[in-house]
Amino acid sequence: MARRVDPIHPSKRVKAEKVQPFDSPLLSALVRVVTHWTSLETQAAVASDAGLTIDPADVPVLFTLGQSGPVRPSLLAQKLRVSPPTVSRTVARLVDGGLVHRVADPHDARASMITLTVKGVAVAERLFEQGDRMIARLLEGWDASEVAVLTSLLERFADCVDKQ
Repeated sequence: MARRVDPIHPSKRVKAEKVQPFDSPLLSALVRVVTHWTSLETQAAVASDAGLTIDPADVPVLFTLGQSGPVRPSLLAQKLRVSPPTVSRTVARLVDGGLVHRVADPHDARASMITLTVKGVAVAERLFEQGDRMIARLLEGWDASEVAVLTSLLERFADCVDKQ
């Protein structure tokens, strides 16, 4: 009989009937959501549905800058979990598109900060609005208390992930 890890007590294994050998419902659900949400196809749909013609790979960068404000390229790479050269290429494309610019770091003139331009702020706002519309469609039929619980638990989980 297959066993699976109990997500509440990872050191325990529980018997599971008719389950794949490495099945974990919580992990499986999380992987499904993350894989779908972070796919270039989904990022392209968000941009397209927002009426934007931008590279799908730019969506997470614009979202992150919209949330965090100006950041050093190295911190942006860390937040996005990508390599510094990947961020450099993306930032160069966004600078060329007039969506971001590099400014001197006020605390270290040798370093630069990446910040949204006025046009970049407008694009980020459209992406945020479209993301909210997508989530609202996915949560149709959920009552407000269920959405509040999901939000609270996801924020708590994200805080745990950020501490890693």
